[in-house]
Amino acid sequence: MIHAPNESGKTTLSEVLTFLFTYPSNSNDSSIKKLQPIGKDVGPSMGATIEIGPDTYEITKQWLKEKKTEVKITGSRNLQLAGPDAQREIEKLFTDSLDGTFWELLQVKQAEFNTLVGRDFTDDFLDDLQNLLDKISTDSDEENADTLFQKVETEYTKWFTANGRATTAAGTQGRVLSDLEGELKDYKGAEAELRGEIVKSSKVEAALETDQVDVEFLKKAYIAQQLNKEIVPLRTKVAEYSRIAMEIENAIEVSPLLKSFSSEKFADLQELYPLELKFNALNLLTLKALEANEMQIQGGKVNFLKGEIREVALEPGLQIVIPGLLEISYGKVGEDAPNLALAHQEYEALLTEMGLDNWTNAEKLSREHGDLIRKIKQLETLESHQALASLQEELTTLQSQMTQFPDWDALITSPTVNFEELDSLRDNNAELRGQWIQINKNGWDHKLNEALSHIQSIESQLKRLKLQRDAIKKLYETLVENREKSARNVAPVFAAKLNEVAKLFFGEGVDFHVTEDFAIKSRYMDGSSVPINQLSTGAKEQLAILIRLTLSRLVQLGNENNEGVPVIFDDEFGHTDPQRLREMATLIAGMGTDQQFIFMTCYPNKFDDFKIAKKIDLLA
Repeated sequence: MIHAPNESGKTTLSEVLTFLFTYPSNSNDSSIKKLQPIGKDVGPSMGATIEIGPDTYEITKQWLKEKKTEVKITGSRNLQLAGPDAQREIEKLFTDSLDGTFWELLQVKQAEFNTLVGRDFTDDFLDDLQNLLDKISTDSDEENADTLFQKVETEYTKWFTANGRATTAAGTQGRVLSDLEGELKDYKGAEAELRGEIVKSSKVEAALETDQVDVEFLKKAYIAQQLNKEIVPLRTKVAEYSRIAMEIENAIEVSPLLKSFSSEKFADLQELYPLELKFNALNLLTLKALEANEMQIQGGKVNFLKGEIREVALEPGLQIVIPGLLEISYGKVGEDAPNLALAHQEYEALLTEMGLDNWTNAEKLSREHGDLIRKIKQLETLESHQALASLQEELTTLQSQMTQFPDWDALITSPTVNFEELDSLRDNNAELRGQWIQINKNGWDHKLNEALSHIQSIESQLKRLKLQRDAIKKLYETLVENREKSARNVAPVFAAKLNEVAKLFFGEGVDFHVTEDFAIKSRYMDGSSVPINQLSTGAKEQLAILIRLTLSRLVQLGNENNEGVPVIFDDEFGHTDPQRLREMATLIAGMGTDQQFIFMTCYPNKFDDFKIAKKIDLLA
């Protein structure tokens, strides 16, 4: 909590991160010029310390006068950057950690809560929200890394321009294809030229002495080169075996719990997790007797002494009666109403049974287990083709034959020897031998074989790349055509997450109607439905807060490290009554310790019910 009277700079302080992330130090934007103190020839300077995972970033920027950008990084890496390098690191930090659209919406600016209620979202926002929901609504570990549409769109731009034409820009697959076609043309030209030289050499007629050709060396070279063709792929296979086996061994050594991990238990834990969140939010109601009295709790009589304190679970079915004075009821017990206390016990017991202490570690272990299973399947696939022991035995046998050739390296790196050429030396025909010597002397045959090998390789690559290009084009066009349908599929995910948070605040009876394009149209509560535009100002303000809390939870779930993002409230809750404010405090407390909230306020006492970790008086 940062508190101070009006006009003390709280709003500017809440915008520091936006200035740091949005404006380079050489910017002359009007927003920057407004920061310069009136009548003073100085450059405005800002800084922030940000923690993301194991790393701490200390960022400083100064604009207009003595411009500078500095970033100091400590943690998993230690760097001191300045100027353009520092700016690039800042941009990468922001784009890798949080989409700019969500950053804007997670800041609840002063008197602007209506910007999320009843608004028409931009196409960019809907795309960003859909991509985020795609991430958290899939069970595929691979899809968690990125959405399918993003992957396809990214791949499509490697082949085609925005208007669908083939691209040849540097760094694209289209450029690779174009370069390969150029290479193929060159090699085919070289092939034709070499074949012409070899034909010409057939006319050479020369009487040659037997010792002009080292036939024995050529024989050994032929045998060594054939042997080497068998050894190289075997070595590659054995190395692949060893690498995967080592990765499996290292993963189990780093996380011993992987041996006993159970996907079924994790699924049970995942099912209990929402109930655990509700249990933490609703946990206990504290009753304190101001005078000696008799109460009825859950139908039973309880005598209270003056000053006596008791805690009661705040869950549906609670009934407290002070005879002749007051009756308090909280919800009704339905046949399917969950027992939150029992769910909490089962959740804790299951965590203990799995050897874990929190949900974050459980999710991390589940991802590691998925990676481990994939590696094991890779190893099994290799094993199904040929057992490692068999490969090693075959490789050992072949490598033992290498000892026959003391000059092994010279033999396998000499010009390639073909059996047909070697066989032609066995007769004593001077013309054939003369032709072979001239071909070998000029390296024509070796060059021809190289050219043919390159041609075969390039043609194979071109065929594969063109199939890949055609497939990605078809997939991209199909996904674009079905984009609207895809949005309809994930809209219920957003609605479910919003209503999950809303129920923790309003109670089980609330339900917000969300359309296929993510517009929030009405609220159903206490048996009646009210259009959003007819809600009270206070209810709209509370809905805006709930939407931002939902977005922060979605961003966290879509985050690879399951890390929260800061939510900034600038003098909000101005239309929220004390009772609703207390309920909001309970809801925010239930969001967990990995979620950061920053309150800017002129009235710090209004937030007495909130668990404020740190208070800062700007004027102190």
